[in-house]
Amino acid sequence: MIYIRGKELNLISLILSLTLLQSWFSSYSLSLNSPTWVISVLVFFYFTFPMILSTVKKYNLTAIKVLVFALSLWGVTQAILSSVLSSEMYKDFPIFFNYLINYFPLSHFCSFLLGVSGGMWFNASKYAIRNIYQSIALAGSAAFLVVFIINNQFQIANYLGFKFAFASSFFAPLFLIFIISISMCQSKVAKILSAKPLVLLGEASYSLYVLQMPIYIIYRYFFAGSLELSLVSDFYLYLVFLILISIFCLIAFERPTYKFIRFSLPKLAEDHLPIAFIRTK
Repeated sequence: MIYIRGKELNLISLILSLTLLQSWFSSYSLSLNSPTWVISVLVFFYFTFPMILSTVKKYNLTAIKVLVFALSLWGVTQAILSSVLSSEMYKDFPIFFNYLINYFPLSHFCSFLLGVSGGMWFNASKYAIRNIYQSIALAGSAAFLVVFIINNQFQIANYLGFKFAFASSFFAPLFLIFIISISMCQSKVAKILSAKPLVLLGEASYSLYVLQMPIYIIYRYFFAGSLELSLVSDFYLYLVFLILISIFCLIAFERPTYKFIRFSLPKLAEDHLPIAFIRTK
């Protein structure tokens, strides 16, 4: 039997991970490379995106209407998940419901719709914040609320006597406010955040998140044991190593793949579709 970081490697977990379906099956959500559960959820979002756009176009939905629906779905989702957290069912099957609440794609679909509404609003709106203090106040307030709730979530739950699904898109509305406020910012803050090194790190963030576990294993096996560093130095060296590998993957794989899908693949399909269509006739 093969084990990776204490987790059994079997055929089912391997197939689900390779097909990015692991988050649909609670017992396999964190199988193999656990951070890839979010990629499984994103694939579901991308699959539904054309249908969302088609619905928006068909019914001529505005950003506000989509936002209202997304917030309503968020409220219903949070009510259901939080109720499950506080129920006897959760006490009887804590591991199963923990995975179902935190990693199941449908539990996070409301946050995707909120993002869609935010993107629609940003594209349609010409409003911009040029005052640096206003932009800092708006984005800072949203960020402060997120940090405050994260650091005090247990105290808040105990005070209210009710458990909230904090790890399942609970902060999505606050993140939406933060992202929109930053995107509207036309002050010096925008120039700082649009600096090329920060943009590069942002683009490499997906690789950084997904590769953190396998890179950690490689780092511990080949480097950490022989260097004999302190815990702090060991962590920062691993972090630098992870960032460099993530940037390399971005440049060597992600960007070429994006260009192929965005430009080369449509042209390839356009060139060959008429021929295939003629042959079918």
